[in-house]
Amino acid sequence: MWTLWPKIKKKSCWKCNMFTVECKKIPDVIENFAAADDEVRENLAKLVANEAKYLNTHFDTAMTLYTLDEKPEIYPWLSNIFAERGLNFDDQRPIFVGAYDVKDVVDSKKFGYKDYGEAHFAWVIFASGLNVNVAYNQTEKKRRAVGFKLSEGMTEPKIFAEKGFKFASMKSKIGGSIRGTYFVIKGDYL
Repeated sequence: MWTLWPKIKKKSCWKCNMFTVECKKIPDVIENFAAADDEVRENLAKLVANEAKYLNTHFDTAMTLYTLDEKPEIYPWLSNIFAERGLNFDDQRPIFVGAYDVKDVVDSKKFGYKDYGEAHFAWVIFASGLNVNVAYNQTEKKRRAVGFKLSEGMTEPKIFAEKGFKFASMKSKIGGSIRGTYFVIKGDYL
């Protein structure tokens, strides 16, 4: 296991490839992204570190990533949700997945006190530089969405234009120039 949170030395484990993303240790994050395409490896690692910072800042939790072999149930669940909008990523190579459940999440650090109730968060990271995350509130349907983020330098997959998705850009100190889009989940998937 690669433990990078908080400021702990790496520990190796012959049984797994999982690791926890430490947003302040970008070189360590990049090192774990050897399976990503060369042209986006560093930017993808930075994008994921940016996501880890968000999780830590807003929900006081660490982002742990697994290979598909370690958590085979996550990607099919996400694929079912993508299918709601006709999205199929069979031409993409997923390299990491992650998920966690939270109860009575209250985000008070940035947005004031918002009660998110019980929620399931999941994500998949593709070798091409695409990062997809799902926030699936189990008590309120209106708080369910899928977010897509493209690493700096990644070409937009054609399927997004075909399905009418528009990307907005933002700058991040950690993630660089990030393009993103989303859709609200209408179906029930748990």
